[in-house]
Amino acid sequence: MAYVGAAAAIAALGTTIYQGEEQKRQAKKSRRLQEQAQNRQFGAALAEQQLASERERRQRARKPNVAAMLADIQAQSGGLESNLLTGPGGIEKDKLRLGTNEALGG
Repeated sequence: MAYVGAAAAIAALGTTIYQGEEQKRQAKKSRRLQEQAQNRQFGAALAEQQLASERERRQRARKPNVAAMLADIQAQSGGLESNLLTGPGGIEKDKLRLGTNEALGG
């Protein structure tokens, strides 16, 4: 009987050791899979950040240069007082007078 009890104890010990090793392998596998998932997420986040930076750079390049536009208008027409209604020369100063030598209403 003692041999049977010892054999059962050894078998139980072997099973316990096997289960412990199996748990270690599963934990190691879980950690590896978790690390891979985190690396994929980091890579995706980095790619998204780069894409957003590229979109922002392209958007900035599309914005009109208003200062250059105004400078071109001044150079072409002689000033900002011209518009589509008055033309490039603007309005002549003597046409602003209402029959007197003074400016409008003055």
